[in-house]
Amino acid sequence: MPDITIDPFPSWGAEKDEECAWIADRILHHLLPAATALHRANAVELGLDPAELAIVEVLGTVRALRLTAVADRVALSHAATSRATSRLAERTWVDRCSEVHGYVEITRAEGTTAVLAASLQDVRSPLAAAVEALAPADRATVLRFLDEVVEIITVRARSRGDRRLERTLVRRRREWLRDEW
Repeated sequence: MPDITIDPFPSWGAEKDEECAWIADRILHHLLPAATALHRANAVELGLDPAELAIVEVLGTVRALRLTAVADRVALSHAATSRATSRLAERTWVDRCSEVHGYVEITRAEGTTAVLAASLQDVRSPLAAAVEALAPADRATVLRFLDEVVEIITVRARSRGDRRLERTLVRRRREWLRDEW
């Protein structure tokens, strides 16, 4: 009987795994930091700090939010979000809506969307040119891939935020129990 050995890691699999790991590293160590740097530079150009820009961007995806919901979405404390929102309201970047059921809702001011769009035009144009150079099928593939990357990062960020919130609640409960005794 011939000696048959099965290679658990065929060479094509190892090469593919290595290539996929390399692409994942490029996303994590090049694309995300570049996007973060762009976000910070855009904030500076607009005269905002990154937290304020994050609040304005979150308010662009929904009609109106309560302050606590904004704080959760931008991963800031309630107090920091309140201060940043007050600064934004003073400069008319956001509007505070009338109280609904005892809560103040925050919306993005009307002119803010146009200002943000104009501030990103110098980046949007070269990106559009790069996309134009792709074949239609490649554009669809890139779009699906980017949607998947965003989903992975969003789920991971929420997961980390949930763990942080859970740790905070556990710590507060321990402090409360300690203070009770």
